Amino acid sequence: MPVQHHIHIDEILHRQAGKTVLAEYMYKEEHGHGKIRSYHIKVPRDEYERIARKTWRTVIPFDKWLKVLRPFMLGDEATDDIPDAFRILDADHSNKIDIDELEAFMPIIAPRAPPRVLREHIQKVDRNFDGKLNLAEFTDLVLKGIGRDIAFIGAEFYSIEQDRGKATGALYCRREMIMFLCYSLCYRTHVL
Repeated sequence: MPVQHHIHIDEILHRQAGKTVLAEYMYKEEHGHGKIRSYHIKVPRDEYERIARKTWRTVIPFDKWLKVLRPFMLGDEATDDIPDAFRILDADHSNKIDIDELEAFMPIIAPRAPPRVLREHIQKVDRNFDGKLNLAEFTDLVLKGIGRDIAFIGAEFYSIEQDRGKATGALYCRREMIMFLCYSLCYRTHVL
């Protein structure tokens, strides 16, 4: 019998004076046979803007960036947001997203990610092999979880799995990474 895999994602947006100051994504993956992996990602506006000022690449404003990040992080739970994310990334209005446009989303998450890494992810869904993504290909990228993989390029970590109440693993993060991955080591409840 195949092992059941289920992922639950919570999104929490913190607002002050009418603008989002922090986005949080909490994940709980259940892999069957009692194995659970939990992680918590925080994206603070001030940290995004600090890193954006230091990068030499073009970056999109934080509020638009969050509109792109949402379907990347939530996958099929945010299918209605995919066309808006696509339009934001399609800066030249060509109805395709090229590597340069995708890089406008990436420098904050993975400031040193080489374009080669992005190309490899794009190739997984690029049906016509033009090196660009149309809306259907971009939708595949998001719904297959490849978008989430791209969002995690900046993180270097080993997964923490919980097996029968025992947690094992390690966490390694880059210093300049905006996504702070905080693992919950509780078997039945999250400590956030």
